[in-house]
Amino acid sequence: MLRSRRAFIPTRLAARLRSEWVPRGIPLQSAARRSLPCLVAAVGWLGLGTLWSWGAAQPRGRSLVASQELLRDDTVCLGCHEDAKEAPDAPQVESEELLDSVHSSLVCFDCHGDVRTMPHDVRPGAVDCARCHEPPAAPGSVNLSRHRRIAAAASQEVPTCTECHGTHAMYAAVNPLPSEARHTIDPCAECHRQVNREYWASIHGTALLGGNPDSPTCGSCHPEHLKRGEDERAGVFEAGAVSTCASCHDDPSMQQQYALPGGRISSYLGSYHGTARQLGDTRTANCVSCHGKHDILPSTDERSRTHPDNLDETCGDCHPGVTENVAKGKVHILPSPESDKLLYYINYGFKWFTFLIIGGLVGHIALELFGRWRGRS
Repeated sequence: MLRSRRAFIPTRLAARLRSEWVPRGIPLQSAARRSLPCLVAAVGWLGLGTLWSWGAAQPRGRSLVASQELLRDDTVCLGCHEDAKEAPDAPQVESEELLDSVHSSLVCFDCHGDVRTMPHDVRPGAVDCARCHEPPAAPGSVNLSRHRRIAAAASQEVPTCTECHGTHAMYAAVNPLPSEARHTIDPCAECHRQVNREYWASIHGTALLGGNPDSPTCGSCHPEHLKRGEDERAGVFEAGAVSTCASCHDDPSMQQQYALPGGRISSYLGSYHGTARQLGDTRTANCVSCHGKHDILPSTDERSRTHPDNLDETCGDCHPGVTENVAKGKVHILPSPESDKLLYYINYGFKWFTFLIIGGLVGHIALELFGRWRGRS
């Protein structure tokens, strides 16, 4: 059972009064004759302290209902929960963790609202984060959890809020430093261990370890919380992989800062695969189909799916029977007078050729109709 720090205050105070009021080395009877009122006060404090300590050690049924002012005083809670000597059976909390967390403006009772007595024997129930983070009165700002929807649909056990976000040492989801960004990956690794190993070996994981604060983490591609009305397919879903990758790889500032090759998204959308996907064909290849998912590596790495030696196997996932000849051509192509000149001029000439053919056909029909009209008149 939990014992409150205040149960020890009268006993300590009585001992301190005795040490201060009764001089050392003088028998108690002699001191009593010299200062009988002091002796009476000391004995009274000792008796009161004994009764108070005994009362605090009684079952919860004899605990007192605490006032709102007392419940909102964290020093009362920390009297037991930060001092193992005072309450060895109580869960321990570091006050520094509370002060550094995103909930530093809250008090214990804001989350543990079922505590009504001081001291309390029964451990408080699970914290209901939805009370603040999913208020019914604000449907436009409610955050929905993907894991919770999975649990509701398939009756599976999924992580709770505290298993991912922590309890008292809870930090902001978006962290500016790579060292802090790792905190957002570690909770996912508890369940997704193979994915975690693949990520740290990938180009994104090594970039994060190398000090790149913009390298994507789990939540960058797999957003957990979505607002009501927001597309539930956001993130790396079958229809959202291209837009997810484009958020970094098609960002001019990111391209300039990290020397990322430009035109990757526009070249994909201009290809057969991109055109088919824009027309609604979800079977066609997207970014992850060729580059991989969590194990993305540079095309210069021999283990990469886009390495020239591996392209026949990568493309063979959708096109059985392809040979190594697929590696002889470029994949992301943006023809221009400076790059891929032959393709640029063929494409340019074909556009004009098509325009002239269609224009000539329309002109021929117009002249034919005009001639018939004149013949009738």
